[in-house]
Amino acid sequence: MKNTCYAVVIATIAAFTTVINTASAGMIIEEGFESDGLDIRYTAGGAGGSLLGCCQNWSLHSQDEGERTDALTGFDGQDFWSGSDLNDRRLPSGYTYDIPRNLILNTVAVSLLENLSLTVSLAASTNLDVGRDFIRIFALDTDTNIKTQLDYFDGDAAGITSGVTLGNEFQELSYDLSWLDVASLQIGFEVWTTTNSEVVGIDNIRLSGTQTSLPSSISEPNSGLLLGFAMIALLGASRSKCT
Repeated sequence: MKNTCYAVVIATIAAFTTVINTASAGMIIEEGFESDGLDIRYTAGGAGGSLLGCCQNWSLHSQDEGERTDALTGFDGQDFWSGSDLNDRRLPSGYTYDIPRNLILNTVAVSLLENLSLTVSLAASTNLDVGRDFIRIFALDTDTNIKTQLDYFDGDAAGITSGVTLGNEFQELSYDLSWLDVASLQIGFEVWTTTNSEVVGIDNIRLSGTQTSLPSSISEPNSGLLLGFAMIALLGASRSKCT
C-alpha cells in the first residue's frame, strides 16, 4: 500500500514537470498587408506605386494607381502586396533580371523552434514569360547571409518545389522548413516582370513553429520554485495517506 501511494506521488510530480516543459505551437510571423508596414515589418527593394500612374508598381495593391493588379482575385482582407511591369523606368532604377525587386520580412530568431513551416498566398497573371519573368521565394540565414531558395516560378511554369501553376486567383502554398539549420532568418520574395499586363500578388505570409523551451510566462528559476513547492505539498499531504 505504501509503495503504491508513493508511486502515485512520483507520477504526479512527473506529470507536473511535463506540463511546465510542454512544447507550444504558435505563429511567428503573420503578414496580411492590411496596413502599410514598409520599413517597419518588411522592406521592399525598388518599391513604388503612388503617383506613378499607369501601369507599373511594386507596392501595396491599394497604391497601384495603374489598377493593373485589379485583375488578381480571391485575396483575404482589403489589401495585398503587388507588382506590375517591374522593369519600367518610372520605378526606382538599379534593378534588373539579375537584381530583381524584392520583398523581405523582418528577421526572426528560430533557434529554439522546431517544425518550422511557411504558408503564403500567391497569384500571377498567366502571361508571364518563361526565361524573362519569375517569382522566387527564399529564406535568408541572417548570420551567414546564405540564401536558400524555397520555390521558383519561371514565367507561367509551375513552381519547381510546389508543382503549382499560378493564376489570377490567389492560391495558398505551404513549405516545410524544418530541415533548415539556422538560428535566425528572413523570409523573402524576388520578382521580375517586363510588361504592364504582367502582374503578381503576395498575401497572407505565415511562419509558424513549435517552441520547445519554457513558456515566456514561466522563467526557469520560477518553474523550479513551483516544482519545489509542488513536491513539498504532495509529500506532506501523502504522509497521512501513505502510512
